[in-house]
Amino acid sequence: MDIDLLKTFLEVERTRHFGRAANNLYLTQSAVSARIRLLEETLGVALFTRHRNNIQLTKKGERLVKHARAILSAWEQACQDLALDDEVQHTLLRVGGIFSLWEVILQDWIHTLYQHISPLTIQTEVENLEWLLRKLSAGVLDISFLFDPPPVLEIITREVSQVKLLLVSSQPRLSVEQALSENYVLVDWGTRFATFHAQLFPHSPPPIARMALGSLALAFIRHRSGSSYLPQRMCQTLLDQEQLFLVAEAPILDHKVYALYTPQNIQLNLIENVLSYFKPIMESYSVQSLYLEQ
Repeated sequence: MDIDLLKTFLEVERTRHFGRAANNLYLTQSAVSARIRLLEETLGVALFTRHRNNIQLTKKGERLVKHARAILSAWEQACQDLALDDEVQHTLLRVGGIFSLWEVILQDWIHTLYQHISPLTIQTEVENLEWLLRKLSAGVLDISFLFDPPPVLEIITREVSQVKLLLVSSQPRLSVEQALSENYVLVDWGTRFATFHAQLFPHSPPPIARMALGSLALAFIRHRSGSSYLPQRMCQTLLDQEQLFLVAEAPILDHKVYALYTPQNIQLNLIENVLSYFKPIMESYSVQSLYLEQ
């Protein structure tokens, strides 16, 4: 069976729209329709009910989803394995994380792994929460990293780190009220942060901008002047150089980072080993926290 048929099936299942699936796969809509028809003919069953603006899976289609994901995962693993050097026994680790975590802590973690584990091949992916959970359940990823993991059966959730979020400003000696009302940039640090933020500052005016990445907010407030809650790791050097300033009396938020993985993963020992390397990273971060206590 052509692997591309299954990829097309899963994309139509995800989007519930032949046109959007075609755009995402860089195909024409007629090509997507032809692939789905060929897959249905090959299997001898109808996979979708087709009504205008209402595409739904049939019972057979629902049953195919998990098998299609498993087949694609196995195919991807086979391709990765065959691409490795035959002369060296590589260890392949497939890691996914939400956008904001890569620039906050995951890059440091990967650098640490390469210093201590060899030979090691790491495949990284940046996805939203929904797709990280899907790929984890399908076996496409070994570990997913999130701020706010939902409870999911048959998935282990483990706290591995904390990110210290500070209210910083490009201007010195601002009060919390001034920082929140003058060019304040609100970063999406997850649901838990949004809840805390709303509870701590219920009467604050709307932010001048909302951004998905801390690095974008940092560049914005440095260029235009303003304030934002940013990770200490990201802004510590600028604080030391007095290019940024800590907002006096603003709450410091410790945001937990979680690793998710499945207990049936054949690399469970490797997963638990690589997660242990967050400890030295956090110890190095804690030294920087002395700045806040001075």
